[in-house]
Amino acid sequence: MSAASDHIRVFVPTSLNELLQTFKAYPDAQVYAGGTHILSTRNTPYARLPEKVLSLHQVDELRRVTRTEKYIEFGAGVTLRRILDLGPKAFPAALFEAIQTLGPLGIENLATIGGNVCVSGRLMTLVPILYLLECRLELRSASGARWVRIGRFHDTNGTTVLEPGEILTRLRISPGHWNRQAFKSFGTIYLSETDPLVFCGLAHVDNSVLADFRFAITTHRPSFIRNRALEAELVGRKVPLAKRDYEVIEAGLAAVMDEQSIPRRTIQRRRAVRLTEWFAQQLR
Repeated sequence: MSAASDHIRVFVPTSLNELLQTFKAYPDAQVYAGGTHILSTRNTPYARLPEKVLSLHQVDELRRVTRTEKYIEFGAGVTLRRILDLGPKAFPAALFEAIQTLGPLGIENLATIGGNVCVSGRLMTLVPILYLLECRLELRSASGARWVRIGRFHDTNGTTVLEPGEILTRLRISPGHWNRQAFKSFGTIYLSETDPLVFCGLAHVDNSVLADFRFAITTHRPSFIRNRALEAELVGRKVPLAKRDYEVIEAGLAAVMDEQSIPRRTIQRRRAVRLTEWFAQQLR
């Protein structure tokens, strides 16, 4: 189904198959879900849309949430409000907290979980926590489907790996066994002048022993700050952590930030260290 207004043609498919066939025919169409990122980055009084717009609003397959013993699955068109309405006990706490930071009621009613992931050029607010939750993405086109890990969905420039005619349809996460979780954000992720930073931490403490530990940090750069070797080194330590453990954390973070050429005196670097150490202090 399509509608024309002046020079803009809007396609409104009502099924996933119709969506994929339409996108195959018009791969240059602008995929439009909530439109919140498009509107937030406009520099004119009105949003300028391309000649062809592909709306996802009527595709029910993209609006489903499924939970099993092994995973939680979101259709890419599930709104943030829908997720919040399901309640904080339905999902990992850090993901719920991350979604709560994304805006007022009007934004939550429009913005979708898939839209947050598909922004090109940077890693948006939900990406680091989905990364820690081992999120896998289903990418579909009229010719087939493939699954990719969210850590490989953006290249080094932040561009998505979506091919022409391909769309994100489902996100699948592992709920895990985490009994310590944290999420903190500063600034506005798409405005570098606000020194944006997102911190996510997940841990499992069993009988005062750190059984698992993960953290991921993002800034306005399209890359993760994460040190898997540091995480592995901390696993098995007694909690609360000892002073030498915090020295290990600081050294491990310094190493990965040096690799990414993040200057030592920047506020983002200082926050990254403080937040990781703060999360480690919560592991009691």
